Amino acid sequence: SCFFQLRLFQGRASIFRVHLAPLKTSLDKFKLSRKLAAHTPGFSGADISNVCNEAALIAARDASEEITQKNFEQAIERVVAGMEKKSQVLQPEEKKTVAYHEAGHAVAGWFLEYADPLLKVSIIPRGKGLGYAQYLPKEQYLYSKEQLSDRMCMTLGGRVSEEIFFGRITTGAQDDLQKVTQMAYAQVCHLSYQFFGIEPPYFEVSVLPSHVAIKRGFKFLYYTIWFFLYFCLSRSWVY
Repeated sequence: SCFFQLRLFQGRASIFRVHLAPLKTSLDKFKLSRKLAAHTPGFSGADISNVCNEAALIAARDASEEITQKNFEQAIERVVAGMEKKSQVLQPEEKKTVAYHEAGHAVAGWFLEYADPLLKVSIIPRGKGLGYAQYLPKEQYLYSKEQLSDRMCMTLGGRVSEEIFFGRITTGAQDDLQKVTQMAYAQVCHLSYQFFGIEPPYFEVSVLPSHVAIKRGFKFLYYTIWFFLYFCLSRSWVY
């Protein structure tokens, strides 16, 4: 197998300058490359190339004489979330559910010290999703228990929002729950955050006492976060 190291900010900015060189735009390409690099954390060289190509195609379809800042922003959206599905028409109740779900992620972030900065929230269907929130995560390699817990809170914000305002959970929250489960497993098992006496990482999960401790740890994390989010979101919204 091959391992490819994703580029950090300076590396992304350098790659952007290479791909921006032949493009026609009145924008300062050095400043533009740094701005685009800041908005594309985790992008590979291929992703950056796709962004520049998409921006040029969007400008061409609009019959523009040059590529604008808006064209690049639209291109990033396409690479991050997929193509806009203009033919997919949501029912009014579905739109309302998606709006509250995505807003739940955004509002939850206001109460969290380590939440990633929110760049954009959209309820326009793109790719596989009916809406999405775009964040600007920090480029770091080490995460504390508090940082992981805040990420779990952000991820569960949409699910809790649906529970509060509609009294039910839709299939749109399924992906969020899967992500939270993975983060909870990392905290409880691999990082040895001593929930209910869980021992060192990489223990044998089939051993009954440890297995019971894992389930207790999951429940403890989930319900602690759920009650925190329920309190914050229910007090922050006007019905």
